[in-house]
Amino acid sequence: MAFAFVLTPIELGLLLRAAGWSSRRLPEVLAFRRKLPIRLYLMIVPCLTAITVGLAILLSLAAVLL
Repeated sequence: MAFAFVLTPIELGLLLRAAGWSSRRLPEVLAFRRKLPIRLYLMIVPCLTAITVGLAILLSLAAVLL
């Protein structure tokens, strides 16, 4: 459930951002023809880590309360 409703939209958003918000450039990103700048990686990795930790905490709290 978490993958379908949380991770998939986040990953699609990251792919679109890497493609410059253009669906025509999306195949270039998927084919790894264009490298992302290191600054973008340094921004994305901590954000994804924080989202993952937050979701894990929320899911564990929800399991305890149910």
